[in-house]
Amino acid sequence: QESGARWVRITAYWEKIQQDPTWWSVVADGFDAAIRTAAARGLSIVVVVEGVPHWASADGSGTAAVRPDMIPKWQAFLQRLH
Repeated sequence: QESGARWVRITAYWEKIQQDPTWWSVVADGFDAAIRTAAARGLSIVVVVEGVPHWASADGSGTAAVRPDMIPKWQAFLQRLH
């Protein structure tokens, strides 16, 4: 904020936060802390979501698009970030 910035961009990496469909990684704690810190400083926040876990990607590599049957998991991930 000393620089005059009023916005902060925070990236949420789905493949790191939810490496398995059944659990939420401790990496999420760091994401949550970054959000809380930015909000406490009165900054506006833009969250960018990147990455696809191997279990949700179309070809299993983690680099392809989300499989259609995994869209509900993607939506749940986004809702939990909110």
